[in-house]
Amino acid sequence: MHQDVDELAEKIAEYCAAVRREHGNWQSRVAVMLHTFLGHDTEYVREVVRKPMCDYLKGRSI
Repeated sequence: MHQDVDELAEKIAEYCAAVRREHGNWQSRVAVMLHTFLGHDTEYVREVVRKPMCDYLKGRSI
């Protein structure tokens, strides 16, 4: 559930390349949604958000 900006950029580039392979000269933009939950302790925050975030992502997979 964690990735840095460089990993995100790499995944977006891979996605765009795959879309271009399937749909020719695809010219568009990729939007990124950032989910944020703030807390004083990283492990606590991960514990609190893990299941709801996983459930959310599973419900939107295609």
